[in-house]
Amino acid sequence: MPGDTSIQAVETNKEKSCLFKMTFFPGIPTPGPTQTANAYPAPKFKFSPVNDAQIHRAISKLGPYKTPRPDGIPNIMLTKCMDLVVPHLGPLYHATFKLGIYPEQW
Repeated sequence: MPGDTSIQAVETNKEKSCLFKMTFFPGIPTPGPTQTANAYPAPKFKFSPVNDAQIHRAISKLGPYKTPRPDGIPNIMLTKCMDLVVPHLGPLYHATFKLGIYPEQW
């Protein structure tokens, strides 16, 4: 017991587990005041999903011989195989926005 300097003799498993819990896990602190609702400005534009032309444009701007990112995919592969890759990337990006799940690696 925090602040209790007397020595207690405990015998049952239930008493031992209660003493262990109070010694090592004294309690959950009460939460402070909750955050008030913030006033956000109105959006500047309406969100629209990325399209294949935008993906093409982004890949074409990549430096082909730059060091690959952590995913290990070289830029030259993306630039040379753009026509094969882009039709698969579009649905992946659409699903990411629709589901609101963003892989950590991205």
